[in-house]
Amino acid sequence: MSRKSRGTSLIEVLVVIVVFLVGILAVMQVFPKGFQYLLMSRNASVATMLGKAESERLKVHSSEIPDMIEAVRYDGTSMSLDVERYLGDLGPTGDAVSPAGLLSLNGNGVGNWQLYSGANSFRRIVGETHRIPAPRPVGSEQGGLMLLTFGPIDYRPAIGADLQIFGNPLIKRNVDWTENTAREDSEYFMVNSPAGLTIRLSMGSTNRLYKVRFTAYVQAGAQWVRKEFSNLASIPVPSGTGLFDVAVANIPGVSPDVIGSIEPSSVEVRRQFIQVDNNDPFSNYAVDPYRYKLLDPQLGVVFFNPVAFSTRIGNEPLVAKVNYDVLDWRILREEFRVENGAPGVQLSVRSIKVGNMAGPDGLQNGGIPGIEGKTGDSALADNFVLVDMLTGGVFYETVGGKQVLHVDKSNGIVTVVGDSNKQALLRLPGGRGDLSVDIAGRPVRALYRANSEYSVQLMPAAANYTVSFLSPLATPLLPGQCYIGGGLDGTGPGVPTRVYFPRSDSGRKVVFGTLVVRVNNQITSLDAQDFVVSAPRANDPIQLPSIDISNVLSLGSSDRIANATDSGFPGFAAKSIKGASITVRVLWNPEKFMLGQTSTDNIRAVDKWGQSWRRSSIETFLQREALQ
Repeated sequence: MSRKSRGTSLIEVLVVIVVFLVGILAVMQVFPKGFQYLLMSRNASVATMLGKAESERLKVHSSEIPDMIEAVRYDGTSMSLDVERYLGDLGPTGDAVSPAGLLSLNGNGVGNWQLYSGANSFRRIVGETHRIPAPRPVGSEQGGLMLLTFGPIDYRPAIGADLQIFGNPLIKRNVDWTENTAREDSEYFMVNSPAGLTIRLSMGSTNRLYKVRFTAYVQAGAQWVRKEFSNLASIPVPSGTGLFDVAVANIPGVSPDVIGSIEPSSVEVRRQFIQVDNNDPFSNYAVDPYRYKLLDPQLGVVFFNPVAFSTRIGNEPLVAKVNYDVLDWRILREEFRVENGAPGVQLSVRSIKVGNMAGPDGLQNGGIPGIEGKTGDSALADNFVLVDMLTGGVFYETVGGKQVLHVDKSNGIVTVVGDSNKQALLRLPGGRGDLSVDIAGRPVRALYRANSEYSVQLMPAAANYTVSFLSPLATPLLPGQCYIGGGLDGTGPGVPTRVYFPRSDSGRKVVFGTLVVRVNNQITSLDAQDFVVSAPRANDPIQLPSIDISNVLSLGSSDRIANATDSGFPGFAAKSIKGASITVRVLWNPEKFMLGQTSTDNIRAVDKWGQSWRRSSIETFLQREALQ
């Protein structure tokens, strides 16, 4: 055979293919890492965008920034503060997870584990403040409509996840009251007697609730120490035409303490709003502004008696100071106006969960709990709801078989087209029926859940801190409290140059209006001094976050924060302590896992999955608007 007719042998071809494949595989191994880095970079950019968007939203609602947000835990039957939790502790508050994804603690069912872990560990809003809105019609009734800033909410009063609303501080009257004294409902009077301080309140045509806080000197061993009483039970006052006296020493939460004297200027009295049934007309309470209806206990739609808008406490309009629980920080909130003829609104996240998609644990997600289905779209469970800000109603996605609200889940674009007359249909809250509205220019709030379990959470330092004289080794510090090292007389635990804060306050910035110190045997004070609360320090007998005056002063071995042993200085040295940091925290976790059949193995799988949380924080320069 001629040499020119010879070809390549099969062995040679196979060798070339093997060499080629080895080279290609070596190159391809570079791409997964590159794709992974690109994905991580994109997710981080989305988190930053979400944090900035929430900061911008809060600028519009700066008065509504709450006094604090507390960590809570559930045991299936009750809710309590979780004072041992750090901000970075994102694990579930339970000891087992069933194959169906239900968390339990000590054998008691708690609920879906995703609602009690991650950002949802910190969910109790305290002191979100709103001006009472002007009356508007919702169905056939007029009232002041308010949507809570961080709704949807977890409303379960039977276990302590309730809604509490308080008004402005009432005005102290300086003229003694008798039955015939002319007086206003916005006033109170303090009566000093040998038996102690009594608060005198007006009665009215309806029953009332009052909340009292004050600062007093109480007996602690051989010392008298200054103590603030702020978490006291509400005081019921029956209807009537006379006066009602409340002895301060008999208020639940005060009676165990031996009170020597009360600082009159520290007494604060507020009226508490009372909820009425949605079917009970406000006309039955025509002269009582402190009545409200909870039109939607899932969305957090509150409806105030219309007379509340025109009610004033002194020169100030009546406000509502609200405490409640956030349902799920993974429900993202964006507010905008529907523009006539606009092609659509771009949401901050382009990848939204769809109804039949599996969640991070392999189980199918069920949409936004308690919210979807209000317009008959429960079968969709599509993780998107559009809320009307003027009525608190939920928009229909389809009407008469036609889609009037379109959500592009892949690109995060919302288009509200309405019908041929540019009308959109919404379901009013509180069983008030349906309403067709012109969608052009309408303010709305989009609620949705994104892939990768994004959550956007406000984490403010407490608006105000009070000093506890109890050893934190025996009595844990509560949110909004602090403890001075050495205690009342220097014999207690802790470093005497430090002020200790709850575990969740690590990294916060606080400002001391006055901090009295003893330096070179001289009493002096630091005024308007700010500190960053440091993580627990090694070898500190109190393993809590703290600030140390040695960071701003050169101290000798005997220098310290002043205490009750210093001549002419009774009580504690720190006053007017305020939180100065407001942070927006974004969490996300793109990882997946599968729940098994063993509950104890599942909780370990959840904990392991939780190690993949990514975090992004934005420190804002927002100032709380001074509403009372």
